This record gives sequence, structure tokens and C-alpha cells, in this order.
Amino acid sequence: MEFPLRRSPPLKRKIISILRNFMPFWIIALIVLTVGCALLVNFFGAAASTWINILLLAAALGPEVLRRTPRLYLAWTRFKYYLLNRESIWSLNCEFGGVFKERDLESFLTSLIADKSVTIAILNRSPDEVMITFDHRVHARLSLSNSPSGHDADFQARDYSSLSLAILDHQISYRKSIETMDRVILPLIERLEHAFNCLSRKYALRIHFDGTNPFFGLYAQQVNIDRVREFTFIFTLPRVRNDDYVRIEKNEMIIVARSQSDFRASTLAGLAFHLPR
Repeated sequence: MEFPLRRSPPLKRKIISILRNFMPFWIIALIVLTVGCALLVNFFGAAASTWINILLLAAALGPEVLRRTPRLYLAWTRFKYYLLNRESIWSLNCEFGGVFKERDLESFLTSLIADKSVTIAILNRSPDEVMITFDHRVHARLSLSNSPSGHDADFQARDYSSLSLAILDHQISYRKSIETMDRVILPLIERLEHAFNCLSRKYALRIHFDGTNPFFGLYAQQVNIDRVREFTFIFTLPRVRNDDYVRIEKNEMIIVARSQSDFRASTLAGLAFHLPR
């Protein structure tokens, strides 16, 4: 009994398979556009109508190239955010562990007020909590929490195990976001860590977008966005701790880190809409 020989797929099918598996879609689109331009110019000459047809071909390929090329899609989104200077709302919460006293908080406030290079306004004040305006732009809350250890009967000398810095609902434009991080938020955190003996650190930044999160738009292009009730995507960056991460939700981005360098790197990656490699 003879078995029929299995025919190999046509050459055209092999070529298409190779292109799909090993060549990015934008390169395929560029080849199609180049060939199309050459054919149009060859058959119809370099007339104005020919160039209009070439532009129409490029416009037809553009959306599909963006849809199938994640990094190009995010780069285009970053350009739009920068051009339109869209605003987002930041909520920052930093938790520091150690042994803290109320007099340490008082000393820190005194040093801030004495520093003429920054502008500090105290809005509300109590022995274990203070509300301040930093650099005319950022409203922050410093507080000592957890039950006092009770080792000292003097109220001013009681110990606390947690110090928190909270910046709530700070509205900021896209172009000002990195500048605010580098010139306002991180310097304030550095001063705080220098003034207190912090044994542990945790930084958490929540960014609420005016509209959908650009990362969400990347992964949900094929569905009706209004019908998506919940969306979560978590990634980590190379060379950071395993418990540091960036979490993407439908309208928000949450960045969690345990060192200033990792916190800054994750924040910059999130604001630049960079996918991890």
C-alpha cells in the first residue's frame, strides 16, 4: 500500500509565514508602502495625483502599524500627551519604619522653615501630624502613627513605629510631571530620610489619568472600552527588586518601590509609557 506524499506548502505561504514570525509588522508595512510607491510612480509618473495616492496608502497603513507595534503605539501616545500637555492627578504615600518621636517631627519642621531655598507654609499642626504646602504647589501631610511604645511617660518623648508622607490629589500637567518629581517630591523625601532614622521604606504613587490609561488603550484596542469594568496589568523593571512593580488599571497607574532609585526609575518608565524589555 502506497501512501501519498505530503505536499509542501506553496512558496508564497512559506514566505508569509516567515514574515509573520520573524519580521515586525512595521517593517512589512514599510516594504508594502515602498513597493506601492514604486509601482504608482512607475505606472502613473510623479504627478500630484500619484503623491496623493501614496499619502492615502500611508494613511491607510498607519493605524494598523500603530495597533500592531506596541512600542510605536506608546511612543505616539507619549507624543500626544506631551503635545496636548494632558493633566493627571497624583497621590503619593511614603511609609517609613523605625523609631520616631514627636520632637523629631518638630525638629524637621523647624529645619524646613529655616531653609530659605524652599517655601513652606504650615496649614495645620498637631504633635503627631502636620499639613504643609511645599514650594507653593504641593500639599503634603506628615504623620506619626501606630500606638506609642510607652517607654517614656513624657508625651513628647513617646515612640512611634511609622512615619508617613502623603501627597493627595495633586493635579499636574504631563510636561511638569518629571520636573515635579525631580525638583519637588524626591528632594522632600531625601530631606525626610536624612532627618529621620528610617529602617524601612515603601513608596507608592497613584497616577489617575483624565481618560483611559494609555497602557489600557494598547491592550484593549479590540473591545469597547466603555464595557470594560476592570483591567489590571502588572510589570516589573529589570534590575529592581522583585516586590517593586508598576500596576496598570483602566484609568490609573500605581507605582510601588522600596528605594528612591527604583521608585524614580519605575515612575519615569510609567510616565514615558515604556514597556519592560
